[in-house]
Amino acid sequence: MAAMLFLVTASPVRAGYEEGLAAYQRGDFVTAASEFLPLARDGDVRAQRNLGYLYEKGKGVPQDHLEAVSWYRRAADTGDAKAQFNLAIMYFNGEGVVRNYRQAATWLRKAADQGHTKAQNSLGTMASTGRGVLTDVVEAHKWFTLASESGDKSATYALRRLVRRMTPDQIDRARRMARKWLDERDR
Repeated sequence: MAAMLFLVTASPVRAGYEEGLAAYQRGDFVTAASEFLPLARDGDVRAQRNLGYLYEKGKGVPQDHLEAVSWYRRAADTGDAKAQFNLAIMYFNGEGVVRNYRQAATWLRKAADQGHTKAQNSLGTMASTGRGVLTDVVEAHKWFTLASESGDKSATYALRRLVRRMTPDQIDRARRMARKWLDERDR
């Protein structure tokens, strides 16, 4: 699993954020980091997440996984699904933190519950293998289904493989769980 690049959001942009994003897009990572840092310190969640990414990859700043985790956690604690996913990957890989599959699963669940497709797929993988969570093919099927319906091709492939290990009753329960999740999210 690899960390996700940050994405442009449609929310209002503070001075500095646009400049930081533009600098990042043209490959000027030093300027991007210098634009994001004051915003991140002021609590701008997007800037926190993006600064975490820059520290994780060593773009425009020295690579520092501890610092990346710190910035991801700040954004993740506010409920930012992308930061939650990135923090989960840091825990999964043991980068900047002690490897901890349970913590990875916890953060993945928070992101997956918000509809983060890669987190859903990753949670499906963890549930199907028992890494960080109890092995549960029904739960795995639910997460793979949700990710697959959002267009994740690897989730579609994993789902096809998983159903070979499942009974018709398990498949039916998993489909009901996925429908219920979607219904609750759409309310």
